[in-house]
Amino acid sequence: MVGAGGLASGALPYLVAVGIGKMILIDSDRIDVSNLGPQVLYATQGVGASKVRTAQQKLTSLNPNCQIEIVEDSLNASNADEFIAAVDLVIDCTDNFTTRYLINDTCVRYDKPFVYAAIHSWEGLISVCNGTV
Repeated sequence: MVGAGGLASGALPYLVAVGIGKMILIDSDRIDVSNLGPQVLYATQGVGASKVRTAQQKLTSLNPNCQIEIVEDSLNASNADEFIAAVDLVIDCTDNFTTRYLINDTCVRYDKPFVYAAIHSWEGLISVCNGTV
């Protein structure tokens, strides 16, 4: 999963609760007070902490059998191949077009399906991209 913000806050607990075996969670952000409304994985006492570390702790307590690897970095051109080639499915929970295009291009290159989600205010959109061009 790329991104650990609002979209990921909704998806991650469900994936872990149903017993996903292993995931890699990538995000470089830290928890901010402005995140607390839509990003339900986080709480006031976590402000300033790493989102992926906090998510890993909470999700592991939900299901200790789920292996959650964290990467405290942004997905970028120098690491996208490494991470995307290593997984079966990519879930795009990012908030910028540069990273979204990088995910798309890398998934196409490795023939990896990905779930694309977007949020604006309190509305969301989801799409599954699967197949080669």
